[in-house]
Amino acid sequence: MIKDKLLEFSDGQVLTATAASSSVVDQGADGDAIYGGLEMYLVVRCGTLLDSAGEAATLVIRLQDAADGDEAFASARDVYVSGTITEASIAANTELVKVRLPLGLRRYLRVHYTVGTENFTTGTIDAFLVAGVDTRRP
Repeated sequence: MIKDKLLEFSDGQVLTATAASSSVVDQGADGDAIYGGLEMYLVVRCGTLLDSAGEAATLVIRLQDAADGDEAFASARDVYVSGTITEASIAANTELVKVRLPLGLRRYLRVHYTVGTENFTTGTIDAFLVAGVDTRRP
C-alpha cells in the first residue's frame, strides 16, 4: 500500500479523548472526481496500543465531509460511521477500518474519533486514503 501525505488524516495522532483528525483532506473544487475513477479507501489503524485505566473504552470512527469554504466543518455530515469498537478488540498495529469511499463527497474530508465509556490513557491512531487496497481475507 502506497500512502500519499496529502491524503493523510492522522499520522501517529495521540488519541485519548473524542477528537477530530489532525489533518483535513481538501479534494479541491472537483471533489471526488480528482481520483480519476480509482476506487479510494479510508484506512484507519491503531498505531501504538489504545489503552484505558479500566479497560472499558470504546471508539466510533466517522468519516465526515463538508462543503466548499467550510474547513471548520460547521456543515459536517457523516458519510461513514463504524460500529462501536471495544478496547478489547483493538490491538497495536492493526486495521480498525478499511472501507471504500462513497461517491458524491463534498470538498473537505476529515475523520472524527468518538471515545466512549472512559478515555484512553495512551495510544495513537493513523488514518489515510489509498487506492486499490487488498480486500481479501487471509
